[in-house]
Amino acid sequence: MIRIILFLLLIALAAAGAAWLADQPGDLVLNWGGLRLTSRQPMYLLGLVIVVAMVAGMILRGLWKIPGRIRRGQRERRHARGRHAITQGLLAIGHGDSSAARAHAEVARRH
Repeated sequence: MIRIILFLLLIALAAAGAAWLADQPGDLVLNWGGLRLTSRQPMYLLGLVIVVAMVAGMILRGLWKIPGRIRRGQRERRHARGRHAITQGLLAIGHGDSSAARAHAEVARRH
């Protein structure tokens, strides 16, 4: 709940800052190395930087989560093999094959 409130507060502050910036009169002109940028060009550049930062953040977050996803997949496969061994062991018991049931029970214990 606190995270949601902090997130909403951060969004409100960002919106207030953007509204204040938009209400300021005048033009922005940047002369740099013989290049002249007017107020519209930096806004496009700022938008591009924001989009690139968001995409880079998504890529980095995906890379950061890969080890956890691999571990989760391995754990799920191990549990699935254990459940399969239990099922096969119960079927072996139903068929009266005690040696196969013991073998499946050992596999289930390992997983």
